[in-house]
Amino acid sequence: MATMLARVREAGRGVAAVVRKETTELFGSSIAYVVVALFLFIPAVWLFGVTEFIARGVASLRSYYGVMPALLIVVAPAITMRSWADEARSGTIEGLLTLPLERWQIVTGKLIAGSFLVALALALSLLVPLTLRPLGGFEPGEIIAQYVGLVVLAVCTVAVGQLVSSLTRNQITSLFVSMVVLLGLFVARPAMTGGPHWLRAALRYVSFDVRFESFSRGIIDSRDLAYFAFVSVVAGVLTTWKISGRNRRRRRFAERITQWMAVAMLVLAALNAEVHSLRFDLTSDRVFTLSDASRRTIREVSDTVTVTYFVSRELLDWYSEIRDVADLIDEYGVVGGTRVVVRVVHPEDEPERSLGDLGIVAQQLQVHDESGPRWIDVFSGVRVEYLDRVAILPVVVDSSTLEYDLTSAIRRVADGRPLVANVLVADRTRSIDDFSFFVGELARTYSVHAVARGEPIADDVDVVFVADAQSLSQAELDRVADYLRRGGAVLFAVSGYSIDLDGTLVARRIAGEPVRELLTEAGIVVGRELLLDERHQSIPVRETAAG
Repeated sequence: MATMLARVREAGRGVAAVVRKETTELFGSSIAYVVVALFLFIPAVWLFGVTEFIARGVASLRSYYGVMPALLIVVAPAITMRSWADEARSGTIEGLLTLPLERWQIVTGKLIAGSFLVALALALSLLVPLTLRPLGGFEPGEIIAQYVGLVVLAVCTVAVGQLVSSLTRNQITSLFVSMVVLLGLFVARPAMTGGPHWLRAALRYVSFDVRFESFSRGIIDSRDLAYFAFVSVVAGVLTTWKISGRNRRRRRFAERITQWMAVAMLVLAALNAEVHSLRFDLTSDRVFTLSDASRRTIREVSDTVTVTYFVSRELLDWYSEIRDVADLIDEYGVVGGTRVVVRVVHPEDEPERSLGDLGIVAQQLQVHDESGPRWIDVFSGVRVEYLDRVAILPVVVDSSTLEYDLTSAIRRVADGRPLVANVLVADRTRSIDDFSFFVGELARTYSVHAVARGEPIADDVDVVFVADAQSLSQAELDRVADYLRRGGAVLFAVSGYSIDLDGTLVARRIAGEPVRELLTEAGIVVGRELLLDERHQSIPVRETAAG
């Protein structure tokens, strides 16, 4: 054990020596200062100039951090273009390889030095959110997740840049080839709109853009961390293999390592297709974490469900609520994998397409430009397709009920039958027509029917809503209890008291003992206490004669 620890310390000292050398060289040139300036200047210009942060009045830094991954396409190749290409061109690589260091120590040291420079620039970029903090309550969890994602992405891009640099003797060639490779890895996602399913799945798997999306929403996913880590390690191993080419023994060893890493990558790809993973939602309300019911519904889908979100760019640019809607919809694609395909369509990109024919309803939005205020049509709606079945959410304005609505829509189209809801009105003096607004809201998701008195509740009923539950007779309660024992779902509208607003403002306790006992057995207690609020809202009460 002591021998192993001594070897680890010795290896660490070797890596640290390379890190010091490379860091000194980086800060001795103009590259380090250019990198820091880029990360301080371009995101700030994008935030205040292009996206008009102050004029919009929206406390969101997503556009600020959204441009940083694209910066890495340029920054990482600029940092790594001299790592090996210049060493090979100037001949100093021979002296470097004669040092009493293993090849992997040299590669790791160069990787850490380049990543440290990017991490330093990212740390300095914190000046903007810290300065703007008094102007709005930013999501701290979202900011932390984005910095975690940017750091691991930086390590990955630097590793890829090192690999390309080891393959050439020309710095400029290394710079442009690295940029092309990284650009391809970033823009792989747009190619997913066409082609066979296996190709779309493969492009989604390797796309850096797709992998970074979770971080940008405030979510840290172990699958994304593992992917970036494996790409970094494989690029490092291949770099080690390339610079060890002069030594046959070292080459055979590097080949074996590479083969094992290839197997590990295949295992990772298989594991990534599974739903089970560690996901940390750092947003304050865990808004992007799907419930167990939604995940179960997605797992039960036997074929691909396509969820298309039609949204105008103006809404995405100006309203954080709409961006939350887009993020939550995208989470269905992340959790669903190959079962759920999420598409975002901007109507202005397809002006010839009539969204009204697809069931998506236009909304009016007032905008101000150089010509003054004007009204425009905007869209925010969802269309769910499964085989030949379609469900539509014509208007989506926030994410408060979106998960329920979208999961219900997926279940409807996947089951092939409408969800059935029965309404049981316990008070015999009233009927289902007295609850027209409630029934109308239910009809958006369910096929609604009244429960016939004296008949059992059918097995194909998905849920039963009981109005005036405290008025249930024992016979009706037995029918509901029998439905519950068969695995049914029941929503009781029950109260412990009633208030007469038309008379003398008298509050009376409601008996309803049978249903109260049933609910108590299920662990639900209906209180009979009445809370009086001193800062209540005024309500008109009719005066009556004394006595």
